[in-house]
Amino acid sequence: MDVQPAAGAGGGGAEIPTCYRHPGRETYLSCVRCGRPACPDCLRSAPVGQQCVDCIRAGNQGVRRPVGVFGGPAASRATVTFTLVALNVLFYLAEWVYPRTVDYLAMVGSLHDPAVHATIGVAHGQYYRLLTSAFLHEPGLSGFGPAHIIFNMWALLVVGPPLERLLGHARFLTVYLLSALGGAVAFYLLAPVNEPSLGASGAIFGLFGAYFVVARRLRVDSRAIV
Repeated sequence: MDVQPAAGAGGGGAEIPTCYRHPGRETYLSCVRCGRPACPDCLRSAPVGQQCVDCIRAGNQGVRRPVGVFGGPAASRATVTFTLVALNVLFYLAEWVYPRTVDYLAMVGSLHDPAVHATIGVAHGQYYRLLTSAFLHEPGLSGFGPAHIIFNMWALLVVGPPLERLLGHARFLTVYLLSALGGAVAFYLLAPVNEPSLGASGAIFGLFGAYFVVARRLRVDSRAIV
């Protein structure tokens, strides 16, 4: 590796150079880009020689970050998808440990809860239910049982990763949450006011709709989603 000696390093009476960021450290190394003396802690390997951290930072500011097909930052990993799956599983386990989790977080418009001797629901200011209900699934072995969360998480793992890589993490999460919220609002407006609801289906169907739009834009086959 080439190292450019700092100016004034040679000569019997020359002053010993010090690091421009750490004046107390003597050094005979310097940045090949700006020429300033710098200690090893302030230098980074470059294609030729070493550059100081400030020059590297300035160079990175002019580098354009890769973007996805639809303008968002490119995503190489489905981090949000796997995080959403983990959250749904954690909420499902919480339901087994404490069944009342469903009563506190499920979507319901207005319902009298005899356990707390109060009327609960979105109509009474519990707006968080519009989103928390999307992370709950059929508890225990009643109804669909474990098949409810298994099917929803399987569908999320099928459509989530490719869509997240195309949209980017932030846009993908926005689509997911807005779909969950939209489904809950529609349920609140159309279903009986005392009818409870839970599940990630609304969010996942929203991802299906987004995938159809993306597939049409990119002219790719979407029959697998059907």
